[in-house]
Amino acid sequence: YREGMEVWVNGHPQETWTIHPSDGPSASPVVLPPFGWYACDTKKKDLVGLSALVDGRRADYVDGPKYTYGNGRGHFARFERAACDGQLIAHRREDGKVELIPVECEVGFGIGLDGHSAEAIALDEAGQPIGPAETRSSRGLVFVEPVQDAFSYLLTPKGEATAPAVSAPLTAIPGETIATGGSAGATVEIPADA
Repeated sequence: YREGMEVWVNGHPQETWTIHPSDGPSASPVVLPPFGWYACDTKKKDLVGLSALVDGRRADYVDGPKYTYGNGRGHFARFERAACDGQLIAHRREDGKVELIPVECEVGFGIGLDGHSAEAIALDEAGQPIGPAETRSSRGLVFVEPVQDAFSYLLTPKGEATAPAVSAPLTAIPGETIATGGSAGATVEIPADA
């Protein structure tokens, strides 16, 4: 489209289609299952959406300036700025806070907060606080420990933004040593019996 939006749709009822978006937020190939789709804004680079194969299973994801949506369709899926096994809706508010609404997330859920950690408050359906929720940061995402009877969680970013320490490869074999890519140039050795 003239304003920079690009859309790919696999209209085949049985075959997959691997696409290579050159200007979009995804630098890696995207595998579209039958009737899968991928869309991105190539000019602003602030919107991406897909219904594609993630780790071999179909998952859905849309990320824009104000909202992020992920759906692992019953299997834990990690996206650029979210992770979940059910549906996860994140509303990015103008005050910098993010409200997370998990739907049927059994394994866990997390959201990207641009390198920040966060404090979380569990809310009921009326938006009233229930109490604090524990959070942990991992690989650039903030994960929330579910609180009984919580409908949503209000996350307040805290601290200075830091780049996550991540290894170059996403997989390793027993006995392999991997550079973490952190500022200290640390490495980790995968145990031989892993």
